[in-house]
Amino acid sequence: MVICAPAEVAELLKRGRDEVSVEAVKALLEAGGLEPDYEPADGNRSLEGVSTNGAYVVLQIFGDDWKDLAKDLVREAVGLELYGAIHDEFFEFEFYALTADGQRYLGWMEGDETSPEDSREALERKWLSLVPPEVVAMDTDTFCVSDPEDDEI
Repeated sequence: MVICAPAEVAELLKRGRDEVSVEAVKALLEAGGLEPDYEPADGNRSLEGVSTNGAYVVLQIFGDDWKDLAKDLVREAVGLELYGAIHDEFFEFEFYALTADGQRYLGWMEGDETSPEDSREALERKWLSLVPPEVVAMDTDTFCVSDPEDDEI
């Protein structure tokens, strides 16, 4: 997941090596204009790694605990950018984009595709059309159209 947020929020996001703290999540929500009703009992968000690239924080996320947060940000946040995808072991695929100019995309599918318009490839292409080239270059494994024959979840 790639996020562009105010510098002070980016600093909080970058601090964790294997998790993003509750404090950082609350700051991210506040920066996006959302009520930070996130409770400490909800816990920290798991990470496999974190890096920066210019104004962007690149989070190598782990776990489903990011899904609701990503959806909330894409649906309601302002003044942030967020790009990412989450695929789980149950073959649920979610694609997120909140662009600098406020365009929002939340694509989702479960299991096998039902029609060409709703295929995973179609969802990925729509999603990727909103992801800036510089973000795609940061993580070409995430920001690509998948080959369904190569699914390894």
